[in-house]
Amino acid sequence: MYTDYADIRSRIKEEPSWFDEFAVPRYGPFKPDAVANFYAREAALVLAACQCCGRQFRLAISQPYFKDDPDVATAICHGGLHYGEPPNIGCCHAGLSTTVVELEVLEYWWRVLGYGWRREVSFEVGVVSSVMSDDPRYEAYYDVDRNPEYPLSFGSLPKEPKGAQFEELVTELLARYPAATREAAETALRSVWTERMFSRRCLQLAEDALAAFQWPAVSPNQGRT
Repeated sequence: MYTDYADIRSRIKEEPSWFDEFAVPRYGPFKPDAVANFYAREAALVLAACQCCGRQFRLAISQPYFKDDPDVATAICHGGLHYGEPPNIGCCHAGLSTTVVELEVLEYWWRVLGYGWRREVSFEVGVVSSVMSDDPRYEAYYDVDRNPEYPLSFGSLPKEPKGAQFEELVTELLARYPAATREAAETALRSVWTERMFSRRCLQLAEDALAAFQWPAVSPNQGRT
């Protein structure tokens, strides 16, 4: 249970705009350099709700909760965000002994320590996920009929378009666009590749780039012997 900070809240008429990682009430727009963790490399503003009464809060998260998550970005990707108990503002009697339900990432920021903060909107998503395998790095994405579309490993993109993540995305593009050459798939990915972008968002943008190409129609006799 967090401290209620009644001495602060009683002196300010307006409701807190957001709460930091220790449920300290904060006022005014969220700023990543205002989180409690001075050395934070990531800062997410998350919309969450009390499990018992449904009261919503805007909460700051600057570190992953689970040891298997190397960073907040990865936790966002597979629904592993965890804030803990709700801020102690008396929303309900039972809520103080439960945890909040994380609903949506409103803002996501990152930085190299010592440099300015950069916002990456591709991580500003709903955080409810369905795990597709025993590996928490994989999630099922669904179409409108709730049929699985494809699994992709999670995490933010590295600086350079290469390595296992790049190969995985190339393979997925070629499976979706069999008429495309590998060179075209790689070119499409490189054209939208952005450091720290959510890998699924990169795939969507690369698909848009490939879809804009005019592929030659397959002739009726092509492939016949």
